[in-house]
Amino acid sequence: MNHPNPMTDIKKATIWSLWRSGSPMSEIAQEINKPPATVFSYLEYHGGMQPRQRYRSIYVLSLSEREEISRSLASGSSIRSIADYLGRSPSTISREIQKNGGITRYRAINADKAAWKQAKRPKSPMLPENKKLKQVIEGLHNHCSNSH
Repeated sequence: MNHPNPMTDIKKATIWSLWRSGSPMSEIAQEINKPPATVFSYLEYHGGMQPRQRYRSIYVLSLSEREEISRSLASGSSIRSIADYLGRSPSTISREIQKNGGITRYRAINADKAAWKQAKRPKSPMLPENKKLKQVIEGLHNHCSNSH
């Protein structure tokens, strides 16, 4: 179902521009044709701070590469030939396919959406999870504290 008045990138940019200039939420809501509660929820979700622009690393597969994988799989190409064509490692292509439905169910747009979602996931800090790292850091901290 399509929403009749979706929150577009332009509306989001307008929210941040007006918010930075000190406009009240009611004015921002009126400007983007949304209820004030929507503006409040959006700002609250982001803690009143505009999120940084997301970008794709040069090392990850692009949507066009994923589309090439999908087309090549549909035409019966091998993983190795796809990898050669894209200038990628066969293991990269193989993992991409297996992670996103396998040879018969791979779809580029679904794989790309999943990659963006995975990249955004909350990441737990390393220190509490890694006991060895925690001991090293604590040792350095104790050493520095004792030397002063």
